[in-house]
Parts: sequence; C-alpha cells; structure tokens
Amino acid sequence: MPRTAPLIATPAISVLQPGDERESERQAWFQNVSNDILKIPNGYLKVAVLIIRWDREIDEFKGHDEEIARLESIFSKDFGYECKIVNITNVKKPQIALNCAMWQHVNDHDGPNNLLIVYYTGHGNQVENERLELAATTRKWVEKRGSYMPTAFWDEAEKPLLSSAEGDVLSILDCCFAASAAIKGRLEEFRTYQLLAASAPNSPTPGPGENSFTKALSDSLVELLRESKGTNFTVTKLHEKINLKRRTQSSQLYDRLQHFNRYLQLGRLDPTQERSASFQDRDPEEASLTLRLSLKVPELSKLQIETLAERLPIACEEARIPVRRIDWVKMAKAEPDADGFLKVAKAMNTLSKAMRRKSDAKKTKVEKQKLRGKKRTPTGSHSAPSAKRHLRERSSVSEMSSSSITSVSPASSSGAMFTGSSSPA
Repeated sequence: MPRTAPLIATPAISVLQPGDERESERQAWFQNVSNDILKIPNGYLKVAVLIIRWDREIDEFKGHDEEIARLESIFSKDFGYECKIVNITNVKKPQIALNCAMWQHVNDHDGPNNLLIVYYTGHGNQVENERLELAATTRKWVEKRGSYMPTAFWDEAEKPLLSSAEGDVLSILDCCFAASAAIKGRLEEFRTYQLLAASAPNSPTPGPGENSFTKALSDSLVELLRESKGTNFTVTKLHEKINLKRRTQSSQLYDRLQHFNRYLQLGRLDPTQERSASFQDRDPEEASLTLRLSLKVPELSKLQIETLAERLPIACEEARIPVRRIDWVKMAKAEPDADGFLKVAKAMNTLSKAMRRKSDAKKTKVEKQKLRGKKRTPTGSHSAPSAKRHLRERSSVSEMSSSSITSVSPASSSGAMFTGSSSPA
C-alpha cells in the first residue's frame, strides 16, 4: 500500500549518473580477469545479510511473509550468503532495537574482505529535516501501556554502517521515500557503500504484490545469477534490471560515501579452506602506483579491456615489480579545456579594445585636421581605403580568434586510470 505526502525539496546527493552503468561494466571486466591472473579471489570472503521487518503483530502489510521468505531463500540457498531476519517490536523502544540489530550485524560479520547487506521492508516517511522515518503502520497510533510508537529513524540506525564498518556495505530499502536515506553521506576513500532505494526521496512505492520492489529485486537476483554463469555481476546491473521491471516506479542507486571508485559486485559464494587461505595469505600493501593513460578513442571494447587486464600483470612480472593487485579506478571521456576558452575570450576582448582605441585615435586626428583647414581629398577618396584597412584588421582578429579556439581543443578523446599496490620484493 503506497503512502503519499507533499513533495519536499532535497539537496544534491550522489545518485548514479548516466554513464556510470557502463563504467561499472568496464571495472568488472578488468577486475575479474586481472584477479584471475594474480590468483586473487573475485568477490568476498564472507557476505552476511540482515533482513529487517516489523513484527507481525504491528506490521500493516500482510504480504510481507511470502516476499521475505523468498528473498531469504535466494540469498542463503542460491547465493550462499549468511542470512538473519530481525523482527522489530514496540514492546521496547523500536529505535533501540533497530540500533542494536545493526551494531550486532557489524560486530558479527564485518571485516576488510567482507560485504554487509542490510534489507528493510515496511513503511517509510520523509519527516523533519528530510530524515527517513521507518514505521510499521500509516494509521494514527494510540500508545498503550507497555508499548511504544512503532517508528525509528534510519539515519540513527545506519551510523555503524557509515562510520564503523571496515568492509563494503549494501543497503536495500523497500519503503516509501527510501532515497531520503541517501541525502546525507560522508567521504571515504577505500571502501564502498551503495544504497539501493525503492523510491525517490519524495515518492511512494507499492506494497507487497506483483508490482512491489521486493518482487522485482528477487526476480532480478535469480535472473542475473543464471545469466552470469558463475561470474559476478554488479549492483549497477541489478539496479538496471529492477528498473526494466518497474518502468513507472524506478528505483535509485546511491553512493553513500560519495566517490564511486569501486562498484559492488554480487555472485555465488562457495566458502572453501583454499579460498579462505587466499584472503589470509596476501602480503600487506607497502606502496601504490597510479598511472593515467591518455587514449585516442572515446571507448574500449570488452576484448580490449580483458586483454589489457591479462597483460598488465605479465608486464609487471617481467619488470620485476611485485604486485599485490591491480585495480581499475576510472575511465572518463575528455572534456573541453574551460580555462583555455576563458583565456582566448579574454585575449579577444583585450584585442578588440585595442582596435577600438586605435580607430578612435584616427578619428580624432582626422577631426583635428579638418579644424586646421588642411587640404582635403575629394569626398570618399580617403574613407574608402580606411574602411578597407579596418575590414582587413577585423578579418585578422577573426582569424586569430578562430586559431586560438582550435588550439585549446583536447589532445585525446578519453583517459583511463589504473592503480597498482605492491609488496616488498
């Protein structure tokens, strides 16, 4: 059951932009091949899912049981992730119960090679200072003895995911105004935290049923796992597929740490002793090297990227550079040199002023000559050559301007950036 509310203006937030879908694909192509060559396991050592819902006694949505059971089965059986369902009651303050569940999730499953997933389903509302309030019902709640208002603020519960977790994080919110949770974020360099919201900051979303976000999420997870054939897929691709199923109610993907240097990937996890050892036996990073390639073409194919990922580790080995891993950071198309254009415009303006001053000086000289009664040429004989010279000067200015603008066009079509971390030889 959707919930409506007045539109509320929101500040700019780090929402996925057009073109980021393509960049996440490039990153996945490169990383999967590069990691295979360097014998680094793709994916995570451990993935743990926390499913949060309101207790059945106070949950207004009666279709949650089936959707939650299916999603839990997909994550645990199909993907091999650890799953836990927490039912929030109002016997005690719901905010405290939710905070405790989040801290416990981080405490039990966090790690530098791990992924924490948090999923919430229920009501949501955008309230004071554009905060996301989670709620069990939209009805006016009458507080009874021994019970509390069944509401809690997401930003309070999210704190350990933002500031304390060491691993990557994916939060999935199936509630109205879900994107309100992404309005405030913080900067972080090394880890990734993405938030997949069922709705925009000022929009409702359907409840359990054929048109629900959770149904589209579950269907998309199953399809992508089958299509990937044992490899990983990005959360960006999951977001795209969900929106193909919900064209009139699109979900939104946000970067909570405001950098998008890495894109989260999901895939089947089969823990083995050999896999666990490969994470534990890696040497610590002693230094890193960042390279920027200036490209002559605006795009690279999958074959080109995978070939590059295959040969870079070999080149490092031949150069006797001990590399721990090589990360694809970003590929970006070149943009016009704004500073160059400003310099050209300034130069043109200065030249134009100089020409006007010169022209004014000539006019003044002519006027003085007239006043002194000097001999004059017949009417028009002097003005015609002067006009021609003025025309040639303006033409020269135009040619200089055209030449200057051409000179500041970018030398390359695009650029790709890589970083490699090394350990002692």
